[in-house]
Amino acid sequence: CGRSPSAKGGRQKSTLKYSLGDVARTPRDMVILRSNKEAIQSASMIKKFQQCFIKRSNGLWTVAILADRAMQPANQVQTRHDDSIHSFSSTGQQHDSSRWYTSDEIDDSMDLEQSMLFVINSDGATKIIQKRHWGKYIRRLNDGSALSPGQESRKKEVREKDGKF
Repeated sequence: CGRSPSAKGGRQKSTLKYSLGDVARTPRDMVILRSNKEAIQSASMIKKFQQCFIKRSNGLWTVAILADRAMQPANQVQTRHDDSIHSFSSTGQQHDSSRWYTSDEIDDSMDLEQSMLFVINSDGATKIIQKRHWGKYIRRLNDGSALSPGQESRKKEVREKDGKF
């Protein structure tokens, strides 16, 4: 399912083929790290326009595309009045937690946190995930070449030790 044997010794070579919004077929298709710190570092390696898995509110992991990464309002407290949700920063300023702010809309009075904006389906629906939640809600695709953040730093240390940069 999504994988085919390679010519060398019957090893499995990843041939992941996912489209936007597809549900993960197997956990092996994701880079899963036990440590929240490593999982956040792994998520931070995702590049703009790269596919990854995000955990949806229904608990399923689906393919999304990273559209943007920027500082966004943080520490939001949501309150419900009638059937509408209002969000307030810790300073009491009201703002909409479901929208992406441009750099011109962000001011010095806002508490900010690094966030990622994902496109989650072909209709253009989006989801914003703040950095404190990256480890729980974002996973890289395991295409067979993905290194964990720890493996990447060890590989860099070895290259530097050997004089290879």
